[in-house]
Amino acid sequence: MSYFLTGEHRPYDEGVFGRVKVKNPVGDGGWGAWQVAARYDTIDLSEGGCAECGTQDTWLLGVNWHLNDYTRLMLNVAQSEIDGGINNGADITGVAMRAQVDW
Repeated sequence: MSYFLTGEHRPYDEGVFGRVKVKNPVGDGGWGAWQVAARYDTIDLSEGGCAECGTQDTWLLGVNWHLNDYTRLMLNVAQSEIDGGINNGADITGVAMRAQVDW
């Protein structure tokens, strides 16, 4: 799930996401486009052949800054919890940053 705080949207047509069109690009004196995102996923770790590996649940929160139609910076924070198996009760926190240029 994601939401643009600055009013932009990500076009979707026939199963393909299109390019975000930034209303006020940074190079033109604007603030760019700001997007917040959240995701939840779960995985059964025993499906790879490990009978007692348990499950992993992950929450991810992110913020994306689209400087213009072709450049964005992304920051994600993920929190995972493992239930069962040899890593039972493990909490894993990850932080990821990425810069992307698309043409």
